[in-house]
Amino acid sequence: FESVGGGPDGSGNIWSDSDIEPGIQIDWIEISGIETTYTFPDNDEAGASIEMPFDFPFYGQTYSQCIVNANGWVGFGSDNTEWDNTSIPSSGAPRPAIFGFWDDLNPVNDQCNQYCSGDVYYHSNADRMVITFDAVAHWWTNNENAFYTFQVVIYPSGNVSLNYQTIRAIIQLPSGCRMLQETWASKFLMTTPMCTTISLALSLRHLTGLTWE
Repeated sequence: FESVGGGPDGSGNIWSDSDIEPGIQIDWIEISGIETTYTFPDNDEAGASIEMPFDFPFYGQTYSQCIVNANGWVGFGSDNTEWDNTSIPSSGAPRPAIFGFWDDLNPVNDQCNQYCSGDVYYHSNADRMVITFDAVAHWWTNNENAFYTFQVVIYPSGNVSLNYQTIRAIIQLPSGCRMLQETWASKFLMTTPMCTTISLALSLRHLTGLTWE
C-alpha cells in the first residue's frame, strides 16, 4: 500500500481502503448464479461449518473450515451469540473472527419474525472464498428500514477484502466495523452519527504477514 490506514499489529497486519489507497479498486465479486445459500438457526447464531477449498492462515493458525454468524462476521472457532458489538480485542467478542459488519442483524433464519429480511450466500474456489450478506435487515427496534449489503472475501494467502455495496440506515454506530478480533487495529465504516441510504462502493483490504525493515 502507498497509503496505510492502520497497523501493523504484532503479526504485521495492515489495512487500507479504496478511499485512501489508489492501488485498491472497487472489487465487488458477483456470485449470483453460482452461489450457495447459507442458513441460520436464528438471528444470533451461525449455521453449519463450511469446508474451504484451501487452508487459510490466520494469526499463527491454519483453518480449513469457517462459520458465518448472522450478526455479520465470519469465524474459525466456536460460535458466539453476542449481538452488541464492542471494542476489540475483547475476550467476550467472537474469536478468531473477521468482522464484516458486526451488529444486531436479522437475516432470513429458521426463527424469522415479521421483520427478518435478506439472505447470505457464499461461493468458493481455489483462489478465494466469498461470503455475501445481501440486503440483510438490522434488528427492527430503533433501526427501522436499515439494510446492509456487504461481503467478506478470504484468500489462501491470508489476505482479506471487505467490500461494501449499499448501507441503508438511520442509526448510530458506536463501535463501527472491525476486521479482525485479535490485536489488529479497528476500522470505522461510518463515523457520522446519522446516516441515510449510502452507496459506499468501498473496498477495504487487510494484508497479512508483511516483513518490516
